[in-house]
Amino acid sequence: MDASNLTADASTGASNLSNDVRQAGPRFILAGVEQFIIVFPSNVVADISIVDRAQILSLPFYDPAILGIIHRSGQIVPLVSLRQIFGVSAGFMTERITVVRLNSAIGDLAGVGLIVDTTLGTSSVNELPSDLFTSNLSTGSITSDSKTRLF
Repeated sequence: MDASNLTADASTGASNLSNDVRQAGPRFILAGVEQFIIVFPSNVVADISIVDRAQILSLPFYDPAILGIIHRSGQIVPLVSLRQIFGVSAGFMTERITVVRLNSAIGDLAGVGLIVDTTLGTSSVNELPSDLFTSNLSTGSITSDSKTRLF
C-alpha cells in the first residue's frame, strides 16, 4: 500500500466519523428509578454525583419528595426523590445516593438534584424508542405502555 492510499483511507475514515457524529444529534442521559428509565437531555444536566447519606441535611416539615439539601460546589442543592414523584416503593436509602443535578437550561428547576437509583449511560435520539417523543404534552400522557420517561 502506498502513501496516497493510506491518506485516502484516513480521510475517508475521518469523513465517516464526522458524519456519524453529525447524524447522532442530541445526546440523552439515561437513569433508572425502580422499573422506570428516565431520559434526560444532556443539555439540562449540570453534573451527576454520588453523595454520602451523611452529607444530607433533612427537611422534616417539607413534602416527603424533598429528601433534604446538600452543599455542593458552593451552592445549596435541594434533593428530590424521583421514587416519591413516580409513586414507587420508597425502599430504604442506601449509604450513597446518585444525584442528577439540573442546570440553568431547565429554567425554574435549575440547581435541583434529582435522586435516581442508578445511571445507565447515554444514548442518541436514534437509539431511543420513537414513541418517547410523541407523548401528548397537553395531557402528559404517553402513547405507549413503555416504562421509559422523558424528563
